[in-house]
Amino acid sequence: MLPKSFKLKSKISINCNFVHSVECWSHEKLSITLVTCKFDVKQYTPELFATLGIYFPDQIKRSVYKRQAEFLAGRFAAKYALLNQGIQQENLPIIHIGLHRAPIWPKCIVGSITHNTSKVVCVLGDNIENKHIGIDIESILSNKTASDIAPQIHNDAELNIVLTQIFPTNIATTLIFSAKESLFKALYPTVKSYFGFECAKVYEIGDGYIRLKINHDFVKRYNLKEIYICYFKIQGEDITTLLYCAGA
Repeated sequence: MLPKSFKLKSKISINCNFVHSVECWSHEKLSITLVTCKFDVKQYTPELFATLGIYFPDQIKRSVYKRQAEFLAGRFAAKYALLNQGIQQENLPIIHIGLHRAPIWPKCIVGSITHNTSKVVCVLGDNIENKHIGIDIESILSNKTASDIAPQIHNDAELNIVLTQIFPTNIATTLIFSAKESLFKALYPTVKSYFGFECAKVYEIGDGYIRLKINHDFVKRYNLKEIYICYFKIQGEDITTLLYCAGA
């Protein structure tokens, strides 16, 4: 998994057709846990919430099956991430839904959940060592979609920085989109407000990481750092990005 400082801690066997391939990763030095699993929407039934021991909120019960399946897979990954952070089974909290559908974590935890059509990832850390955590997974955009949305994602200078890694343009746009999504998820609990992708610019790219530079006025308004490192991995048709940092 990404970055190299994360090591595979365990693989979890689940007797369930809906979720499978569950893996738990831990950071070598920081108190951060990352859980990944695959899920199959076609195998979903509402009864699986009870089977897997996941709280089924009324607002999710009213949603379509696809949304229910994605929510269940995300909270399932979060459950195992909390267990691997040292919270005992009998003390596991319900992860309620906050504003803009953001998970409400226990006060001692910072975290993030992401999914695409078949994979979910949850990353958690304690809030003593870790100030911001955000994760995002995206299926690589088609050339047309990437071209259509590019003006809302990046400017030409940002794109050119990423293209130095010899990525096709659609992959570069997907990567920038995902990195800025991870940044948004990481900073939202602090700023408690929506902010656009124009607030951050690609500053540098290297082997498995992107540096994002935050707009000066935004930094000053919310007492943030100016530069954030977002790690990434491109695997098959998916791009996963992860941002975590201590301090401000």
